[in-house]
Amino acid sequence: MGIDIVGIDLHRRSIDLRRRFARAKLLPVAVVAAVALSGCAAGQDAQTANQQPAIDGVNADSGLVGIRDAAIAAPSATNYAAGSDAELQLTLINNGLNQDSLVAVTSTAAAAAVIGVDGPPSSNQGVNVTPLESGSPSSGSSESASASPTASAGSSAPSTPADVPIVIPGQSSVQVGVSIVGPSAVLTGLAKPLFPAQTVPVTFRFSSGATINVDLATRLTSGGASAPTVNISPSGES
Repeated sequence: MGIDIVGIDLHRRSIDLRRRFARAKLLPVAVVAAVALSGCAAGQDAQTANQQPAIDGVNADSGLVGIRDAAIAAPSATNYAAGSDAELQLTLINNGLNQDSLVAVTSTAAAAAVIGVDGPPSSNQGVNVTPLESGSPSSGSSESASASPTASAGSSAPSTPADVPIVIPGQSSVQVGVSIVGPSAVLTGLAKPLFPAQTVPVTFRFSSGATINVDLATRLTSGGASAPTVNISPSGES
């Protein structure tokens, strides 16, 4: 019996044509998928480029008092000019049973610092004062590396006397620099321009004798003006 050479050849050509047709149908799908993936990647890069890194506030303790989320408020312009004033934003905490007070703030980066309460002298009482949660006070709270209760008074430039000490009731926290009326702390007469994310040394002194030395960063200009939510437990606790 003879072999149909022509039939076999036509069959092979038919198979080859079907394979080419299948590959041609798959090619547009692959191109669309590649374009979609590259578009997603480009979108992610653009979104990441628009995000600004956050400036974390400083936490530090000295004995039973401490500060939480302490930073310099974001400048209204691109930066603080030399000779201008910069407001601090932080939360003061008192883990002790007795009342304490912030009596002075100093910094070598400013000519002086002014602390007090905007409004009547008694407005500190009840304004931004929050009782600490039960169990959070601890006499054994560890000090951060930046806290120095025995720092010498000559480590920072002297400031003008505090007009109104910021009172911190026992077992309570007080927010500073987060509202128009209430406790405030302002560095006055900056020695040189101060830009977002730049840090300056600041010293906090309390009526109990505790002293806290920290480097405070300037918040980014895109940061919100609302009061921050902070953990007011001792910095040594999780």
